[in-house]
Amino acid sequence: MSRWDVFVVISLLLCAGVITLGVVVRDWLFVWLGGLMIAFLLVWWLGPHVHLPRREQRLRQQGETAWQLWREMADRLELTYVMREERPYRPDLSGIYRGHAVLLTTFQGRDDNTTRIHVMVNNPSGVRLRFWRKPNRAGQVEDRFIISSQPGGLAEWLLASGRVRRALETIPPGPSQIWLQGSTMEYLQVGLEDDTEYLETILNLMVDLAQMVEARPHLR
Repeated sequence: MSRWDVFVVISLLLCAGVITLGVVVRDWLFVWLGGLMIAFLLVWWLGPHVHLPRREQRLRQQGETAWQLWREMADRLELTYVMREERPYRPDLSGIYRGHAVLLTTFQGRDDNTTRIHVMVNNPSGVRLRFWRKPNRAGQVEDRFIISSQPGGLAEWLLASGRVRRALETIPPGPSQIWLQGSTMEYLQVGLEDDTEYLETILNLMVDLAQMVEARPHLR
């Protein structure tokens, strides 16, 4: 309890005493003044506690409206949509998609907001993979990305898939990357992405890559 709460409680008790005194001496002015002071103190004391939840509800509703496309995407992909309980009010999408545990989320970094997608991969061989987007717009996939893999032939084998290449070509220039390490494949993009069709494309690309890696765990 803060010192202001203590002050209010003591003041309320004093006002109650004034009302009691007024009743005893039959001076209704004391009763009226005591009641008026109690009403004033309660409004002053409880006002912030009443308005704060309303303000938070309004901000939360604004968040729900701003992220409506994410909710619709969750419905399409049969994922669980959960709006966070704390600011900033943003959603997390999670569940099983095409046989893989996935998570679509955002977080606020030191310098900027980031969009993140996780896909769990059965990767007992511990293969590694990274596609790092360059700033240039033109050229083949090999020109647009810094590509690395372990074993070395993994990336080349994956890029033999036209489906994989077409999906990678949709990633625009900018700070973004896809990598696989251990049992987690991750996509990171600076900025909050509201193009849900694009996010679905990336998610499907990641699941495609995961399934290909799982089907060929002993690549050399």
